[in-house]
Amino acid sequence: MTYTLALDAADEALIERYAAKENLSVPDFMLKATKETIERRIHVARPKARDEMTNEEFDAMLERGMEDIRQGKVTPVNEVFAEIRRELGLNGTV
Repeated sequence: MTYTLALDAADEALIERYAAKENLSVPDFMLKATKETIERRIHVARPKARDEMTNEEFDAMLERGMEDIRQGKVTPVNEVFAEIRRELGLNGTV
């Protein structure tokens, strides 16, 4: 995918200075800045560990899980592990 930006001279000079500070070419700096912006916008929070949850949060999480089970929103464990093995290229190994 290719994008073209129309920048005035002041903006162009600013980008060039930031790129130089990071020892990057302007295209590499723009790619890095774009990726970082996207990552911040789509960041998925790390799940909380049990000891980071209140009892109420833990109970609510369990209830959501139980409701998923009741609604049939489940995948058999052997299918899940088979998919993980495929993704990791383990193809039938342990």
